[in-house]
Amino acid sequence: MSLKFIDLFCGLGGFRIALESFGLECVFSSDIDLHVQKNYKYNFNDNIHGDITNININDIPNHDILCAGFPCQPFSIANKKINGFEHTKGTLFHNIIKIAEKHNPKCVFMENVANLEKHDQGRTLNIIIKSFREIGYYVYHKVLNSADYGTPQKRKRIYLIAIKKTIIKAFNFPDPIKNYNFLLDYIDQNNKDEKLLVKRKCFIYKQVNDDERFNDIKRIGLIENNEKQGYRIYSPNGLSITFTANGGGIAGKTGAYLIDDIVRKLSIDECLRILGYPDNYHFHNDISNVQRYKMIGNSVSIDTLKHITKEILKVIL
Repeated sequence: MSLKFIDLFCGLGGFRIALESFGLECVFSSDIDLHVQKNYKYNFNDNIHGDITNININDIPNHDILCAGFPCQPFSIANKKINGFEHTKGTLFHNIIKIAEKHNPKCVFMENVANLEKHDQGRTLNIIIKSFREIGYYVYHKVLNSADYGTPQKRKRIYLIAIKKTIIKAFNFPDPIKNYNFLLDYIDQNNKDEKLLVKRKCFIYKQVNDDERFNDIKRIGLIENNEKQGYRIYSPNGLSITFTANGGGIAGKTGAYLIDDIVRKLSIDECLRILGYPDNYHFHNDISNVQRYKMIGNSVSIDTLKHITKEILKVIL
C-alpha cells in the first residue's frame, strides 16, 4: 500500500507532482482561490476542496504526509506592514496544527518565504516549532536555494519538516547537488511574442560572452535607466530572478532578459518549465495571464521538493 498525503494551499500542485513522482497517493486537496480550484481540477482531474477553515477536520482522510505551502504574505519581507500571525492569513498555520493533531501524520512538509526564519526576531518561527512540539513532533528547518537543486532560478525558501517524535530516525536536509542549470537552456530563444517584448528604452551596460555561465543572477542593464527591481535586465546565461505574484514594474513578476538582442519577459510556458512543471501541464483556458503569472509567483520549485521528499522517505519508511 502506497503512502498517502494531503495537499493544503495547493496552488498549481507542485507538491503533488513532486510526491506523486515517488508513487505517493494524494487523498485530499484544498485551496481557497477559485482560479486555483479550476486549474487544479483541470490538470489532475480530481476534486478539490475550498477554504480550509470551512472544512470539517473529520472529513479529511487519514494520511502519512501533510503538505502545506501555507500563505507567505504575513511573513514576506516585501510586505513589511503585515505582522505575522496577527494577519488573517497568518492564522491559517493553526489550521495545519489542528489537522496534524487530529490525523497524526508521520510528517508535515511545509514551505514558506525565507524571511519567516527571521520574522519578528525569530519569535514567529519559535511559535511554529513550539506548536508542533506540543502535539508530538520534532521540527527541522532550513533555508534552501532552489538553484542548488537543479532549478535555474535563485529562489530562497524556508522548508520546515515536522517528524513524529515516535519515529527514531533523524531527518537531514539534502546536500546541494552543485549541478547548476541555466536559464538559457529553459527558454524559447525564438519567442518574439509582442506581449513579452519590452518596448521602452533599454540600456545594456554589460556584455556577456555566449559561452559564459553564471551560478547566480547576472544584471546587465536597465529599462529606462530605472534602478527599481521591475526595471532590471538580466542575462539568460545565469539564473532567473525569483518569480513573484505581485511584483511591480515593466517586468516585475518574471524579470527582463536580453535574449538574441531582444529584451523581453518570460512566457507562461517558460516559467512553468523553470519551476519543474512537466510539458503536459497547462492552464485552463478561462484563466487570464494576470492570474497565471500570479499563481506561478506563488508556486514552488518542484525539483527542490523532490530532493527533500527523498530524504523524508528515508525517515518515515
